[in-house]
This record gives sequence, C-alpha cells and structure tokens, in this order.
Amino acid sequence: MSARPPFVSTTDGDLGVPVLVFARAPVAGQCKTRLIPAYGALGAVRIHRALLQRSVAVALNAGCGPVQLWSASRGRHPVLQSLARGATGGLRHQCAGDLGRRMAQALNSALRAGYRAALLIGTDTVELSAEDLRGAAHRLLDGADAVLQPATDGGYVMIGTRRALPGVLRGIEWSSGRELDQTCARLRQHGWRITLQPPRADIDHPADVRRARRQGWDWRQEAVLPAAPSRPTQSLLQGAPS
Repeated sequence: MSARPPFVSTTDGDLGVPVLVFARAPVAGQCKTRLIPAYGALGAVRIHRALLQRSVAVALNAGCGPVQLWSASRGRHPVLQSLARGATGGLRHQCAGDLGRRMAQALNSALRAGYRAALLIGTDTVELSAEDLRGAAHRLLDGADAVLQPATDGGYVMIGTRRALPGVLRGIEWSSGRELDQTCARLRQHGWRITLQPPRADIDHPADVRRARRQGWDWRQEAVLPAAPSRPTQSLLQGAPS
C-alpha cells in the first residue's frame, strides 16, 4: 500500500480524498463573457471571482482532503495566489490540451501521489455543496469507480475517480450539452461502476445569475460564507482581495 503523501491535510474527519478546483484567473473580458452584455466586463469578472471564492470555500468545508487550486493560466494572478494560500493543497497549473486532457492529467496526478480517490470541480455553480463533495468521496471509497454530479445543461459540475483515466475523456464534445452522456458511455465501455449524484445548475447566462439571486446568492458579496465557516474557510476569505 502506498504511503500517504506528506501534503495530506490532518484536519479532523479528513477522508484522504483531495478536491481539485479547476480555476480560470479573474481577468476582465476573459471570463464569464456571456454575462458581459448584462453586467459589463467588470461585473462579469466580479461574478466569476465570487464563484471562484465560493467554490474553494465549499471544497475546504467538505473536509474530504487537501484542496488543490489548478490554474488554467501560467501567470501568477493575485486572486489565485491569495486563494492558494488559504487552500491546503497549493496552486498548480493545468497542462496543455483540451479540457478532457487537462482533467485527466490532474486526477491521474493525485492518484499517482498515492491517494485512493480524487474529486475535481469547476467554479460555475453555487448549488454544489460540501455535502455533495463528501458524499462523492464516500461513494468512491465504498467502491464506485467514478462519481459524477450532472449539470442541468448536459455537462457535469464534479467528477471523481478512484482509477486512472485511460484516455476516456479524449474526444468528448465539450460545451455541447452531451458531455455527461459521452463521458458515462466511455467509462461504461471500460467496465467502470458509475454513480450519478443529483444535478446542479451552472451560472453561464444572466438568467442564471437572477435565479441564483432568488435562491439567496448575491455575487455583490464577493464570496458566500457558509453558516458556520471552518477556520480554513475564514482564513481563505479574509485573505482574498476585495
């Protein structure tokens, strides 16, 4: 059996399942571009930053294991650096290639480090919860080969695995609305046992922002604090630029 890597969190209740947060630097005009007509470039980047902060906070509160922030850019954006200081697994950089290759490389790197399973999430939803992540980690540790949390638009907001991905994400039609079906079909072709969790809605369009606002999320707060934030979450959000 592989020894536990030295960067595993020692938080009480840690399951030893790292959460990998795929993140894009909050640069005006380069993120959440479909929100720009309604909110302007600066408004869109603030929404993106609020989603990013919330996603990392949720991952920390889940207590699954170390939280790794995976940047899509090679630069050292101050917001990503600040969030990485509060995260427990540091800042890493995604490899080149399409989304499937980048996700597979990140998940495989966690498994090669000796973890029994790993979770990967994006930053486009306010509905994914710490309970969702912890439930997915338990399902993987109980024997599921992969756990996916569908998005209501046909993609997925979370994927977890306890087996290395053997190229199954290659050729997936990203942003097509068929990502979930194609990924599940590929995994089943390899004989994987898949568990699907309840769907969650992404925030991609102005109507999504309005829906989330009606549900109690306000991007103007810059970050959404849970009712009882853990110490890592408090440190993370206090260190994030305003």
